[in-house]
Amino acid sequence: MKNINESCFEFDFSEQGVLTKVPLTLAAGVLKEFANRMKLLAVLGALLMSAVLVKANACDDFGQAVDTFIASIRDSGKKLDQAANAHDFAQALNVFSDATETFTKRVKELGPDLVKLSSSNPDTPPAGCDKAQQRLTSFESDLNSIGAKFGTEGQKYINDDEVKLAFERLKNLQIKEN
Repeated sequence: MKNINESCFEFDFSEQGVLTKVPLTLAAGVLKEFANRMKLLAVLGALLMSAVLVKANACDDFGQAVDTFIASIRDSGKKLDQAANAHDFAQALNVFSDATETFTKRVKELGPDLVKLSSSNPDTPPAGCDKAQQRLTSFESDLNSIGAKFGTEGQKYINDDEVKLAFERLKNLQIKEN
C-alpha cells in the first residue's frame, strides 16, 4: 500500500507476475473515522485477549489448586499409614486439614473468575477447566477412602488431646465451608 496523499491510497496486487495497481480514494473525514475505528478494534482486541487470559489463568490456577490438593491429601494418607502413635496421627490429620483449608480458600478466591467462565448449568465445569474438574472427580473415591481411614484409625487415639484438637480443627473447617 502506498500513500498517494491524505485521502488516496494505492494497493499493489500482483497476479502471475503482473503488477496491478488499484487506487482507493477516501472521502474527506473517512480517514479520521477509519483511524478511530482501528483504535476501537485495538481496544476490543485487548479486551478479548484479557478475557482469554482470565479464562486461561483461572483454569490454570484451578488446575494447580486441584493438583496440589490431590498431592497433599495423598501425602496425608501416606503419613496416616506410617502413623505409629497419637502424635503421628494428629500430624497426618493436620496435613489433611491443611490441604482442605488451602484448596477451599483458593477455590473461593478463583470463584468470581470461574463463574465468568461457567455455563448456565452449575454442574458443568467452566469452559477450559474440565480436565481439572475431571481429575478432582476421579480422585473422589480416594479422598473418601482416606477420610474414612482417618475416622477408623482415629478411634485408637481419640482420647489424646492433640488428636482431639486435630479433629476439632477439621470439624471447624467443615462448618466454615457450609
